[in-house]
Amino acid sequence: LWNALLHSKLDALGMQRSQLDPSLYYHKLRRLYCVVYVDDILVTGNDKDIAALVQHLNRDLNVHKSGTATEFLGMELNYDRTAGRLTISQSSAIRAVVEKFGNLVELPKHRVATPLETSARLVSPTEEELAEREAFQKANPRTHKDLRPYLSALGSLIYFYNTTRP
Repeated sequence: LWNALLHSKLDALGMQRSQLDPSLYYHKLRRLYCVVYVDDILVTGNDKDIAALVQHLNRDLNVHKSGTATEFLGMELNYDRTAGRLTISQSSAIRAVVEKFGNLVELPKHRVATPLETSARLVSPTEEELAEREAFQKANPRTHKDLRPYLSALGSLIYFYNTTRP
């Protein structure tokens, strides 16, 4: 309901929803952009257009202007106004994940270089290698519960990968 009201208010101002990303609204004639995530809105444009947008939205929605954004959805926003450049970074959030989870697992006995060399030839393991792997797994049993921190860290890093757009 809130999103439908917001959409109608933005539409009344001439803002169009992007076909490529439904969370992005833009104005064709002005350099005015809005990114909407649940109930957070990030607006960029000139001060006059932003003030008019906020005033229009405040008629039916409780919107407040927080000034220049330095963070949005875990992303750091750095402005270089003289160069007209915006840099988006998630380095502090990624650093926090790495610090939280630290060294989660011991390196496997049989390490593989990543990325794999293009000339590498994949072959099936020998009977001896299979027996060695099975003996190692029996001596070092792992349960799904043991993998939770690793899977949680991996999921966090995948989230960063999927949510950061060029």
